[in-house]
Amino acid sequence: MRYIDAELIDETCDWYEHEFPECEYIIRLIQEDIRKMPSVEIKRGRWEEKAYEFHWGNITTFSSVTDTVCSVCGERAIEYMESPYCPWCGAKMDEVKE
Repeated sequence: MRYIDAELIDETCDWYEHEFPECEYIIRLIQEDIRKMPSVEIKRGRWEEKAYEFHWGNITTFSSVTDTVCSVCGERAIEYMESPYCPWCGAKMDEVKE
């Protein structure tokens, strides 16, 4: 999924409407359709190191081996590729650890 700046698109449509007045009607239809589109909340997270958990009955231990996981969904990074977005939940990885 790719997120776009709807306000920038609106400004661009205004520019095209000014430059090409003969296309005003269709440009206004496009602007109206864009304004009706639902907005999506951008999830923000960070890559974290998480130790493996091992369970034996009621006992849980943590190993010294760690995985890089998403702070939002907990899924592992693919082959240690820490991308700017989580491939599983789409969270933008720009959150700063406090």
